[in-house]
Amino acid sequence: MKRVILMISICLTAISCGPSAYMFNIETRKPAKKNVELAGRNIGILVNGNAVSEDSVSYISYAGGMAETMEKELDLEKQSLPVFTGSTDSENFKNGFSDLDMIFAIDRIKINDISIGNHEEDYYSGMKASTVYVEMEAAYKLYDLYTGEILDMKNGKDTLVWYVYSDWETPDSLILAKTAASKEEICTGFGKVKAEEYFDEWISDQRALYVYSGNSGWTRAYEDAANFNWNKAVDFWIGESASKTPQKAAAAAYNLSVASEINGNYALALKWLDYADNKYKMNSSTLQRQIILSKMKELRQLGK
Repeated sequence: MKRVILMISICLTAISCGPSAYMFNIETRKPAKKNVELAGRNIGILVNGNAVSEDSVSYISYAGGMAETMEKELDLEKQSLPVFTGSTDSENFKNGFSDLDMIFAIDRIKINDISIGNHEEDYYSGMKASTVYVEMEAAYKLYDLYTGEILDMKNGKDTLVWYVYSDWETPDSLILAKTAASKEEICTGFGKVKAEEYFDEWISDQRALYVYSGNSGWTRAYEDAANFNWNKAVDFWIGESASKTPQKAAAAAYNLSVASEINGNYALALKWLDYADNKYKMNSSTLQRQIILSKMKELRQLGK
């Protein structure tokens, strides 16, 4: 689903007797990387108790970062998602959380390596901005406590990009030490990033629709689209796509491609764009094709 959040009537092209491209802002939904539904579930986080006794900062911070993100995405109160320490052996805990139906069991958290990349000057402060790469190893499993099924698991390494600002005289060794001392913030950040993989991401974007100025039908169809009345707009554009004027048919078919793409029907969006290009190549056609193909690729990678 896509959400149109603001209509901006800006004429990008003004061709005599031809259509003008008008932009409108939308929020597009980028599907979650993890195909696990967390909404409506009672979730907890269990941290390996033995590991916490050795490095409480890393484990508790990582779990806290995950909890903070899930509370935000699931509209829960702050600090309402429980975090426990104890054995992460499923045989020991599967009957121990009667008020939960799903739990993240974190077995291992470890910062493996910290290295420095490029140094650049910060535009606003003039300070040295150092790119620091932090490699972390993590292992956890997500259990359905009703069925005992492992819904997801993580056992591998990730790299987080960290930015450190300092005076230009500050040596790399001190930058590395400063980064290492920020273990709590780093582990919290890693936890947030991993939890974000379970939720859709809304991204602000723009799309163009073609309108024939002075034509009430085309203007009304644009206004319908910008106000979520896609069915009315689509009905009009389908009729116009059969026009004997190639450019008008192409403009309508291009708009139908945008409507299909915004509503998640990428295969149909591509068909309408092919039809449009065969009639008349619109200026926005190349970018629209890139958008559609990119989204189709994303879905294939996610197995959806």
